[in-house]
Amino acid sequence: MTSVWDAFIANIRRPLVKKIISLLFRVLFIAACMTHIAFEMEENIVVHRITKGLPLMMLSCRAFLVWPRKVESMIVYSVGAFLSGCGDILLDYSDYSSVYFVTGVLLFMIVHLLYSWQFTKPPTPQQRKANNNAPYYPLHPLRFIFSMILPMVTVVWVIANAQANIGPVIEGGMFVYGTILAIDLWRALARIGHEATQEEMIYSYTRAIGSFFFMVCDLLVIIEVYVWPPDKKKYLYITLMVCYYLGQYLILHATKEEQMYMDHKLGGGKEQQQKAIVAGTTTFQKKKKKRKRYSITVCNIVCPSILINDLKSHFSTSTRYSNNMRGVGEYAAPRDSSTKSNINAWKSSVER
Repeated sequence: MTSVWDAFIANIRRPLVKKIISLLFRVLFIAACMTHIAFEMEENIVVHRITKGLPLMMLSCRAFLVWPRKVESMIVYSVGAFLSGCGDILLDYSDYSSVYFVTGVLLFMIVHLLYSWQFTKPPTPQQRKANNNAPYYPLHPLRFIFSMILPMVTVVWVIANAQANIGPVIEGGMFVYGTILAIDLWRALARIGHEATQEEMIYSYTRAIGSFFFMVCDLLVIIEVYVWPPDKKKYLYITLMVCYYLGQYLILHATKEEQMYMDHKLGGGKEQQQKAIVAGTTTFQKKKKKRKRYSITVCNIVCPSILINDLKSHFSTSTRYSNNMRGVGEYAAPRDSSTKSNINAWKSSVER
């Protein structure tokens, strides 16, 4: 079963198939986002809840199927997108129990910590050389202070303008969550300026913009829950969901440099991919040979004339081959050299 699964993964990671699958999941992601927002406008609760976590599940499947296997970036981003989809579903059912809300918030905290950890390490050898071969990016304290401004100001404003008494536990949780959001944006900003190529610089800015939108979305959720009036929540919800989907997509889109690095680490890109494809399809090739052998046997049984023709061609070829090997002339081996004396006489004549 494992070899079949490995062969399946190797086949879907062929260059053309990989592009088709990536494009397919992007289209599904956009369609799920538009469907969720459209039914939110019409206040259709059933379809709204069905499509709430679907876009992030599409991104998780795309990361798992398209990226190289057994690498840290694939695990982090696919698991992060999957946990985000689960958190969306739990937050949507927070009206029934506060346990759903707390669990959803904890899942998003884990996602931000996972993204922060992945943002901290230089993914490519070129970036490590540009970073003096350090295993992590510099701290950049000023960027950390800049990242802390918006979350802390928002949390303080929410506590001051909350519609009901929040309590010290929730207030402390808001500050902790705001700090985690700031760390996520801080580590994304810390990568800017340490790129080896212009393409990596574009990905660094894309990642930072995605992290900013992701942070804005979570801060809007806090405002929606504790400050915003209920009759005006629909448009605020649409705004935060647009920021959320856009931020998650930009973060996962900016990980192409990790994919290129993993190809380099596994053995040099296209050559390694071709080796993986050949190794993964060995099982299918063996099955194909067996099917071919069985088909020849069945064809010979059904059509005896084919078998007779094959035998005739085989014997005629063998006869011609034996005649050519015996040769003609004085150095030819005698046809009746069945005894040892005849063979020795023939060898002595050749030596003379």
